[in-house]
Amino acid sequence: EKYPDFPIIASIAENPDDPERERIPNMIKLMHLALEYGTDVIEWNYSCPNVDYHTEHKKSLSMIKSEFLDEREKFIPVTEKISGDTRTEDMKMITEESIKFGLNGLVIMNTSGNYKAAVKHIDPKDESLFYYFAENFRGGISGRYLMDKARELLMESEKYVPNLKTGIYEEQFHLIMNSGIRYPSDIKELEETASLFQINSGLIESFIKNGNFGYEKMY
Repeated sequence: EKYPDFPIIASIAENPDDPERERIPNMIKLMHLALEYGTDVIEWNYSCPNVDYHTEHKKSLSMIKSEFLDEREKFIPVTEKISGDTRTEDMKMITEESIKFGLNGLVIMNTSGNYKAAVKHIDPKDESLFYYFAENFRGGISGRYLMDKARELLMESEKYVPNLKTGIYEEQFHLIMNSGIRYPSDIKELEETASLFQINSGLIESFIKNGNFGYEKMY
């Protein structure tokens, strides 16, 4: 209410503590609550690294469509965030199913749980911290090294997206770039493919280097 032009995005995933049959229904209840309390966009996090496994993609989408998309009292966009460990060959299925069941975009991509690949990019002085994190907390790894993989998935997904960036608002489908963004040149390179860019660790790094001028230096 204090910031009417500042959109709120709710990222919602399955609860790994729920019984299997209750995971998606309970997640959909959260989507309805998010809508009720003023969320502007819902991001279905089908890639949370703290969830031990996710319900099958098509089954999840079918339930989200019938129990949330078709039942919501007002339209808000719903996107899907995919895993940083998604295979390129799976992007056709993921993209086409997401469009078919009425989502409005894909967020490419979340963190990676491939620690063996990540350790190659860790500064040697931080290796002990990395191994402590991996062994005790698990979770996903983010950062610049994921840029190439995210770019590959983005370009692959674009092959299966018809011209859905314009036209009826409720039927639009957008690709959102989320990994490895650090420089304005990254955005310029991909702005013809991605409709939106989410800056995470790159923004934190900019603030570390530039303080309150972090945003200004990014742009």
